Order: sequence, then structure tokens, then C-alpha cells
Amino acid sequence: MKTYLLLFFSSMILPLNSEHGISMIGETPTPVMDAVCEGSVTLYDSYGSHTVVTQDVNEMSAVVIERAILDGCGCFTLHSMTNFRGRNCFLRTTGEHSRVEIGFGRVRSVSRVDC
Repeated sequence: MKTYLLLFFSSMILPLNSEHGISMIGETPTPVMDAVCEGSVTLYDSYGSHTVVTQDVNEMSAVVIERAILDGCGCFTLHSMTNFRGRNCFLRTTGEHSRVEIGFGRVRSVSRVDC
């Protein structure tokens, strides 16, 4: 009987299979999830037209923006020149950002960056 109790208690303090994302005994189990970040930035011009960007765009026709709206997760950097050069503005908070907040009006490239 003592052997069975010893085996039982020793199995309680050994780590569970971390390959499946389960934590140690006494901690809350935390499943491993492959988080997919699906954010976007929408650029609006003064005519009401808009361009939605979800990934890097190193060269776009000059878009003179009035505002940009960041949706979902992820961060983006707006650039005034192609190939991610020139003046830039790092967008990290979701919601609307005015042309004044951004600091320039003509956007020629957009890069998706880590937050």
C-alpha cells in the first residue's frame, strides 16, 4: 500500500507532457495556441476613397491621406517614400489616427511590424 501511495504522489509532482501545452500540477493548464494576428490599416483620402493594407507594401501610388484606421491586432509603419524610406509614423493603437497625428499626408509604402 505504501508503494502505491508513493507512486501516486510522485506522479502528482512530475511535470505533465509539455508537448501538449499543459503546465505543471498546481498551475492552471495553459493550452498552446498558434495565435494568428489579422490586423489591417485602412488609409482614407479626402475624397472618401480608401485603401486597406494587411501586409507590407513597398511601393504604392502616392496616397494623400486624411486619416488612417488601425483595426485588429498588429502594428504598422506608414512611410512617405517607397521601400519603407522617408518620414514614418508607427501605428500601435487601434482606432483612428488623423493626418495631423501622423505628421505627413502622402503615404508611399506601409510596413507591418512587431509591436
